[in-house]
Amino acid sequence: MGGDSNEPRIRRLLVVAYYFPPRSGGGVQRTAKFVRYLPEFGWLPTVLTIATSFYGDNLDLSHVNDFPDAVEVIRTRAARSVTYSSRLLRFTFGLGRMCFSSTTRRMRKARWFAGRKRPGSDRFHPKGAILWLFHAVRAGLRAHRRRRFELIYATGEPYSDFLVAWMLSLLTRTPLVLDMRDPWTLDPYEGELGSKVGQFVQGLGEHRTLSACSACIFANQSIDRYAEVFPKWRHKFHYIPNGYDAADFDNIAPKQFEKFTIVHNGSFLPGYRTADKFLLALRDLLKANPELRQRMQVLFVGKIGQEEQLVRDLSLDGVVQHIGYVPHRRSIEYLRGADLLLLVGGRHRWEETAKLYEYLASGKPILASLRLDGAAANLLRRHSSARIVDRESVLETTAALAEAVLQGRVVQALSNREQADQIKQWERRLLTQKLAHILDVASASQGRV
Repeated sequence: MGGDSNEPRIRRLLVVAYYFPPRSGGGVQRTAKFVRYLPEFGWLPTVLTIATSFYGDNLDLSHVNDFPDAVEVIRTRAARSVTYSSRLLRFTFGLGRMCFSSTTRRMRKARWFAGRKRPGSDRFHPKGAILWLFHAVRAGLRAHRRRRFELIYATGEPYSDFLVAWMLSLLTRTPLVLDMRDPWTLDPYEGELGSKVGQFVQGLGEHRTLSACSACIFANQSIDRYAEVFPKWRHKFHYIPNGYDAADFDNIAPKQFEKFTIVHNGSFLPGYRTADKFLLALRDLLKANPELRQRMQVLFVGKIGQEEQLVRDLSLDGVVQHIGYVPHRRSIEYLRGADLLLLVGGRHRWEETAKLYEYLASGKPILASLRLDGAAANLLRRHSSARIVDRESVLETTAALAEAVLQGRVVQALSNREQADQIKQWERRLLTQKLAHILDVASASQGRV
């Protein structure tokens, strides 16, 4: 560091993240970008994660070389049987009983659960993530002996990351910061969080970790719900959206298309975020204007579900193409080459889908099918000229498509320099600076944020 007194003192941070590059996904990108830029603001992360082999085929090599050389990544294996996780859960809740007041009845329920198979919700422990706990805590303690971390930071989902970090925080007396991102038990993506026992355990885990942490960060407006339900911890809650990284757009050439091209970048989720209304609207548009079949195409870049069957049922095979998942930087080629970007939102008002920020950064026109009273729609109204339609209205979507394809009435998402300047607030480096400030306060206050 050259001894310059103006340079920030480098502090060490343990980042607990089950999902980390080369794992694919928007949540992974959020953590990866924080890790990439935090050293610029005085925090040197050590990442505690799972072995790459546990990610299966869900890989994206776009960001594996983005990190400074000083960033250490510790990859552990998971336990081979449920025995380890059962023992660890029993120990965890026993530790919680010593550190926090709780009724005997509740602890008995928790210990009973520890000896049973895990409940249904994958958001707490997807595909055996709960079995990672034993190795993660052990590896974290070894790393702390070497590095002496000043702070522990955990990102969810899976929310078992919070359990790992909470235990490490208790055992090492190190302040804890959570990146909740999406809500855990309050209005989650799933309608139900598994069995009643599963709901109890997750509610207990959420309450314990919120109580123990110095700060908790949300990526969307679910922060308002948590402030309402947990008013005594309102001072701990912070909002940092997902944002975009300007560096990801550097030297990315737009993909070239011969037809008018509509691109949806991202995954659809059955029962939550689907393209059914858009596909019905497209069917109606093509029925009224059959010549458009030769002039336009729709590309779904990412994972789809029921849409694949619906495309066949509506005879849209020749117009709609499923590209499938592509590496992140390749997906930006599609964004930059599209004539129109399709944004489909979910049913929750709090949602600010991560792709929204890269859509805005691309400078391309946007057709947004959203809850009109939701956070994503409000954000677009303030910072873009995107065409917003009711996510439940086939009629509105058909009219918007007709304007874009037939009449050429495609309004640029960034119509002037002022709007371009507005989106800079969501650049990943600036958002990481905001995170670094939260870490600074959490470290200085030792749990009194």
